[in-house]
Amino acid sequence: MSGRIGLYVVQGGRGKVWGVAVAAVPEFKNAAVNGAAQWRGKKAFIMMNLRGKFADIFWFPFFHEAGHILKGSKKFQYIEGGWKSRKEYDQQQLDREEKKADDFARDFLIPARFRSELPGLRTERQIAAFAEKVGVHPCVVVGRLQNDGIVAHNRFNKLRPRFSWHRES
Repeated sequence: MSGRIGLYVVQGGRGKVWGVAVAAVPEFKNAAVNGAAQWRGKKAFIMMNLRGKFADIFWFPFFHEAGHILKGSKKFQYIEGGWKSRKEYDQQQLDREEKKADDFARDFLIPARFRSELPGLRTERQIAAFAEKVGVHPCVVVGRLQNDGIVAHNRFNKLRPRFSWHRES
């Protein structure tokens, strides 16, 4: 991802630590959830799993959850598909929060100024060059092209690596 991703923990005075705690956990069976985000006091947490296993299916939800942390309310637990505090807020409020997080992830990964170039990407070479220019892995570009309906979901999948759990023996 060209150095654009990182987990930064900063130690301040009196031993205080700032940053975002990120945890990767196994997929929950029968749960259509890729990630969750929440604040616990002054600490932010993002939980991700490998549902779908393609790298782009990990990164978009990761930045979606980061969008909740950076742009959303600190009062809620954000779980893909809804909020834990759902009964306190109407569906329109939920939809606005989810759209805000989706927009953040979409524009962070591929900034809006490059959006008009996406429909012209028709070869692996063009996708790779565009990814280099934007500063993301080609899988992010392919995922966006597929999600936006610019290419079919079976196109360019060899540019989409899969994640798997590595267990040490």
